[in-house]
Amino acid sequence: MLCENCRQLIQQSEPLAPDEQVTHEVTTTDFEAAIKARCYLCTRLRIQLGDEKWTHILSDLAKDNLITFDKSLTAALNFSLVRLGCKLTPIIGHDSNGLPVEGKGYSYGYLQVTVAPQTSRVLDLIRHWLGSCVWSTSHPECLQQLQQSIIYPSRLIDVDASGGNDDFWRLVIVAGEELSAPYITLSHRWGQDMIKLEQGTQEAMLRGMPVSVLPGTYQDAIRVVRHIGVRYLWIDSLCIRQDELKDIQQEAVGMAEVFGNALCNILALSGREDGLFSTRDPEVVSSDSVRLNAEDYGLSKSFLINDLQLWRGELIHMPLTTRGWVLQEEILAPRTVYFGARQVLWECSGFRACETYPTMQPKRPVEITPDVDKDRYFLHDEEIGPISSVLEASRRAEGDQSRELRPLQSMLFTVWTSFVGHYSLRHLSFPADKILAVAGVSKLFGVVMKDRFLAGLWRKHFMDGLLWYIRPNTKTVPPFEYRAPSWSWASKDGYVMHAERASNPWIVARPLEVSCATSDGSEFGTVISAILHLQALSLDLSVDESLAWTISNVPGVVVRLDSTEDLSSTRHALAVIVRTSAFRLVNADPGSARKVILAAQGIVLAPCMDPDSGTGSGTYRRIGYFAVEDRRRSTLTPNWLPRGCRIFPEPIGPDAERQLSAETFRFDEQGEFLRSFEII
Repeated sequence: MLCENCRQLIQQSEPLAPDEQVTHEVTTTDFEAAIKARCYLCTRLRIQLGDEKWTHILSDLAKDNLITFDKSLTAALNFSLVRLGCKLTPIIGHDSNGLPVEGKGYSYGYLQVTVAPQTSRVLDLIRHWLGSCVWSTSHPECLQQLQQSIIYPSRLIDVDASGGNDDFWRLVIVAGEELSAPYITLSHRWGQDMIKLEQGTQEAMLRGMPVSVLPGTYQDAIRVVRHIGVRYLWIDSLCIRQDELKDIQQEAVGMAEVFGNALCNILALSGREDGLFSTRDPEVVSSDSVRLNAEDYGLSKSFLINDLQLWRGELIHMPLTTRGWVLQEEILAPRTVYFGARQVLWECSGFRACETYPTMQPKRPVEITPDVDKDRYFLHDEEIGPISSVLEASRRAEGDQSRELRPLQSMLFTVWTSFVGHYSLRHLSFPADKILAVAGVSKLFGVVMKDRFLAGLWRKHFMDGLLWYIRPNTKTVPPFEYRAPSWSWASKDGYVMHAERASNPWIVARPLEVSCATSDGSEFGTVISAILHLQALSLDLSVDESLAWTISNVPGVVVRLDSTEDLSSTRHALAVIVRTSAFRLVNADPGSARKVILAAQGIVLAPCMDPDSGTGSGTYRRIGYFAVEDRRRSTLTPNWLPRGCRIFPEPIGPDAERQLSAETFRFDEQGEFLRSFEII
């Protein structure tokens, strides 16, 4: 059903011409009443906001903001786009009459759905989805994966129920078996006092144990696997020796193979221990509950509401999608069945489906051409989806000699930085696992990028990879134990962002040597030490009386520290320039001064102090990121650089026909201005 306000909005769609819009606005009280009355659209927005935001809206935000819920409908050629959002308008003061003075309003979360003309049990549905995927010629990418030989994990769980053994399971050492059957994996949240593979339990597991000794989620996973006719199951706590660090690290590096070779992954979104299945509300799950019959709404034809954010709305705010280890499992698996709080969802290489829309819906292509209507891909995932799609396309192209790899290669580093950003928002029970928890997906990136992994950075993109920062206004503290060098994003907590690259930048620093040692000797293992020898130009950075970081004579300096540790004793630091660019504001007349924007980005270094002598040890540690934007120049050699030093490229102007320069920074000519830094 729909509340009266949403009903009125939909009823106004038919008279509208394409691009015409109608808007409504309601109070928090009205919005709460609509949710209580089970309005589909208002309920979807409430789900999209999540419990944390909703509590914040009703408590702290209401003190200093006017809160409204705006609803709009924009007509298109064959459908209408409906947007519901929570709008916050700050109260910045009061006028002489005591009335509030409003600031600029902004969105605090929104929902988008399409309203289009209507065209015409859970295990069985999962089996149907899987069968459609593995037997249909319309899933060529899936068929390609199935034709490859299976690389098995070290151990599996045999759940074969033939012969009446449905109450038992046993651990299988793969090296001692001849296997040809597929296996399924389980992604779950670890609970307290759960059964684990250890020295004291291994023999009993190999002989076989009752299903009843397992947590409810494991029992349900066995039920699912048996129902769809698969014999083997992989669960981390039962297939990796939890009392052997060497086994944990070795298996973690192999996660790309474990999940990548599985027939399917079961992902327990709710994070509960007692089972996979949840009681679902048919009115929320079923598309029938949002069918707008023409006679009920005074319309000439019936409509069906499609939620454009339904996919992420079902996945976000769920306990499992906040866990660090699970992110790579989402990305690596060729097929995933998500057991959510409201419904079960399906994803494979080319399609998605769910209980609301059980028919397979094609995924949005990696590249959208102008003639493609992207809004028709309403089960799209704007966050993790593009990462998985580009990686999958790159992996397929790797084995196809007829396909051009260059377009995908150009995207991969950008996709990697997006992955790092999403991963940095997730939680780890043991922060020291920061790099190990993504070893599997990092290994896959290394294969398709043909690159070397160095403590979270890539050798071919090393300098761009240094230019990360923690989102402003984020409170972070340094880790208690070493897990990565200071120049790696993996050494810090908080939302990691990478600085955007200009159209034609110069890299004006270079790594003379990068060494990285891991506990198991592999590229992707736990880092125990790393050092970077960097050659670059540096400028003195200091803290002024207002506690702002400044560089002498340099305008537009922005410094973003990597953590909120006490740096009151660090009154001086070094701004090491890594990347520069220049942009001409306007086309200059011949002979006139050229107005350009000079931009520089780099890292902030502080000397490491010897704890015994209190003097510098000769090494440095990264403490932040900095950027400079100088808009006052008509020269590429500003006065804040040493005389004769040129680190800026020829500026890019507004002329679209101008070709980008192939010239690069000349380290040999500028060597007298560069210093070497040893950064740990």
